[in-house]
Amino acid sequence: MWIPKTKETPDGKEDWEVTQAEYVEYGHTIGSTLPRDLLIVGSKGAHRMHVKLALKLGKPVPDKVLADYPDLSLDK
Repeated sequence: MWIPKTKETPDGKEDWEVTQAEYVEYGHTIGSTLPRDLLIVGSKGAHRMHVKLALKLGKPVPDKVLADYPDLSLDK
């Protein structure tokens, strides 16, 4: 099962095709009223989930994204 995108990513990329920093940054531009610290923690966890699932499905996760999760890239 694929997880649908929850917001637009830069350049129309999938969530797992952008780095964690990019994912967190555009997550703050969607107008949420949650505190920034809470958004950062939630965004990091969500991004990791997208990357992990992409790897499981055999998607070509870029090396720059895997650099954020060295423990996941070992499973690749």
